[in-house]
Amino acid sequence: MTIADDEKSHNVIKVTKHNPGAFFGTDLDLQLRRRGIDTIILTGVVTGNGIYATALDAFQYGYKVIVVEDAITDRDQQLHEMFFTKLFPKIALVSSTDQILKEIETSL
Repeated sequence: MTIADDEKSHNVIKVTKHNPGAFFGTDLDLQLRRRGIDTIILTGVVTGNGIYATALDAFQYGYKVIVVEDAITDRDQQLHEMFFTKLFPKIALVSSTDQILKEIETSL
């Protein structure tokens, strides 16, 4: 199985968010808990907005949070670096795409 194959499966949760974080105002927490998911891997854009809001909410809901540093960006590079050096380490594991892919491959 590849990651792309899994994305085509019925296990994909699609969330339409109307706020910076993916949890607020959505049923994401319910959907994840129904599936027994306890770890969130975050990638995306705007480190200081949607990524941080989602990471903080996930942490507060009790999920293990992994932020993939080389798969997240922000227009403000100084702000981006501050999140990864000061804030994310307090609520999440900071990882890389290569590390995540190795973990997935060894768990299959």
